[in-house]
Amino acid sequence: MWDLSRYADNTALLDDAGVSVTYAGLAQTCERLAEAIGDRTLVIQLCRNTVGSVAGYTAFIEHRIVPMLLSAQLTEAMRNELIGLYGPSFLYLPEDMRDEYPEWIELCRI
Repeated sequence: MWDLSRYADNTALLDDAGVSVTYAGLAQTCERLAEAIGDRTLVIQLCRNTVGSVAGYTAFIEHRIVPMLLSAQLTEAMRNELIGLYGPSFLYLPEDMRDEYPEWIELCRI
């Protein structure tokens, strides 16, 4: 969908915490996530205003992975209800939320 390699060394994303990634780095992240997940798979993504959230979304759209975007600020009860209702194959979440979902296997860390 997007030609991320076209601007390889240019900054693609910069978040409020000062974390940045180049287009080449974003392309590599997209490939790693796609290899771990596969096409046409439902992923619930818990989002924040971070490079990691945008990188995940970009990877999903680029590789025909179906993202369900939810705010990471939702209550734990609401998150768990939606996970149970939709039955995603994977969760994509901020690293500091990892311990809240010990039953999910970690496939990839970006």
